[in-house]
Amino acid sequence: RSNISLSGQHQRALLLRLTSGTSRHVTSSAFIPMDGGGNERMKQHSHASPSTTGVPDLWHLHGHIDYEEFLDEDERLCVVVFTAKFCKNCQKLMMRWPKLIREKGDLVRRGNDANELIKKGNVRFAEVEFGENQVLCERLGVDKVPFVRMYKDGHLLTAFDCGASTGYPMVEAYIKAFDI
Repeated sequence: RSNISLSGQHQRALLLRLTSGTSRHVTSSAFIPMDGGGNERMKQHSHASPSTTGVPDLWHLHGHIDYEEFLDEDERLCVVVFTAKFCKNCQKLMMRWPKLIREKGDLVRRGNDANELIKKGNVRFAEVEFGENQVLCERLGVDKVPFVRMYKDGHLLTAFDCGASTGYPMVEAYIKAFDI
């Protein structure tokens, strides 16, 4: 897989352009098994309340098989954020994610057995819980959280660790830099 990343100087420049705005926080969350059951396969979760316009579509991945399937599902840009339950920075970062998903990602309407796609975005978003996926994290070189990996067509574009205040604008800057 190829690795394309912006230099530290370009990261800072893009970050500075995007940090002047503010964002709203959406705080409720729910976990929905995609297969209707309670197994540990790929689950979807959202940090937003249901509405008639749909909720942000954020996937919760378990293990390398789910991870690879998520990346291979289609050709769109994929943003995967690695978090930990104990990490306060991760919790703060994830509170901001629904806004970005609403702008760039898929929106779905929750159903009893499946979710209906309301809007197909240009970017797909997923979360991997560090403590539950230590083997995957070790394989990918993720040794601190929050950590972000971005892919396009299955190829790694960039990977970086971030803080609660820098992660969101950095991802937003990379999405703009990749013309998505």
